[in-house]
Amino acid sequence: MLGIRIEGYHALEVLYYQASELNDLLTQIPPGVALPDARAEALIAEGGPAWRLWDMICDIEPRPGSHRIGSVAAGKLLARKRPHLLPVYDSRVKKVLNRPRTDNRWWHDLRDRLINDQNLVRELESVRDRAGAGHMSLLRVFDVMCWMFSWEGEHGPRGQQMSD
Repeated sequence: MLGIRIEGYHALEVLYYQASELNDLLTQIPPGVALPDARAEALIAEGGPAWRLWDMICDIEPRPGSHRIGSVAAGKLLARKRPHLLPVYDSRVKKVLNRPRTDNRWWHDLRDRLINDQNLVRELESVRDRAGAGHMSLLRVFDVMCWMFSWEGEHGPRGQQMSD
C-alpha cells in the first residue's frame, strides 16, 4: 500500500478503537471527487473533513512511548482511500519539488496547479495512457513520476549510482 505498513497498536487504533470516528470523517469525503473539482476545496481546507481525518490519523499514539503514525503514513493511507483527491507527500515528492519538510499547503498548491496548468494535466494523462494505466488517478501518476525523477537523480542513467 504505497510502501507503508501500519502494524500493531496503530492498526488496532485505525481499524478498531478509532474506527467509528475515522469512518465518519471518511464518509464525508465522496470517493469520486478529484482534486481539481470545485467540491474539493472545502474537503481539503483546514478544518475540512480530509484535513481533520489526516490530522487524526497522523497523531494516533496508542500507548506511552510509542511513535505516532506520522504525516507521510497518514497521507499515503488517505491517498489510497481517496486516490483522486488526496496526493502522496513523502521524501521523494518533497525532494523533486523542493518543498518544505512539513507542508500544509501541498494539497492546495497541487490543486491550483492542476486547475491552472492544462499542459501538466495533458502530460499526466499522456503518461498514464502510454503506460496502459487508465485505472490510475492523475495524482498517482504524478507521484510515480516524482519517484522516477528522484530515483534518476540519485542513480543517474541506467541505474548507475551517482557519486557526490
